[in-house]
Amino acid sequence: MTHHLALFLMAVLQVPNTAQQPSDGYMTVTDYKAPPPSLEQTFVVAAIVARVASVHELVRQKTPAREGPSPVETVYTVRIIELLKGSERGVTQNTTIEITVPVGTLVDPQGRRQTANAPALAKITPGNEYVVFLEPLPDGGYGPAYGSAGIFPLVGNSVSVPETVRRWSVFAGQENVSRAGFLTELRRLRTQSK
Repeated sequence: MTHHLALFLMAVLQVPNTAQQPSDGYMTVTDYKAPPPSLEQTFVVAAIVARVASVHELVRQKTPAREGPSPVETVYTVRIIELLKGSERGVTQNTTIEITVPVGTLVDPQGRRQTANAPALAKITPGNEYVVFLEPLPDGGYGPAYGSAGIFPLVGNSVSVPETVRRWSVFAGQENVSRAGFLTELRRLRTQSK
């Protein structure tokens, strides 16, 4: 059997070609919509705004129903510490929800590494707190509204401001702002929206 015929049969029969080294795949995900021009407008359009604590993460193959080019996704289980907006689907304080983002690294059975990265998106780490702006996903769970504009890490007494929204007047170009001031502003927006 010729080499070409063997490769053709392996492709048709989906037999792994062990003579070749596994190849890794890397993808940068940048397909999120641009955020609205202000914190106020983002608050209005987000389905859920909450202060959360990350509990667990799971990297998996992307669910077929999800759109986008990423082959992998990470599902973060978070506990709602303070619900600032939205109580749909039974979401209340102290409940847990899943946030799915199109990032992560998986190794398939053939040893190929599949990585998807969204450089502007804050990494959610179990044990840490965040303010999240979320939108429901078609097949359940939630995703960050407007990508990096949907995840604000809370670090000590400050909030790490995503680069994509530092132009908002409330942040005045700063990389970090007061945690207390940011949460006070969100609570004010909650009161206004009632």
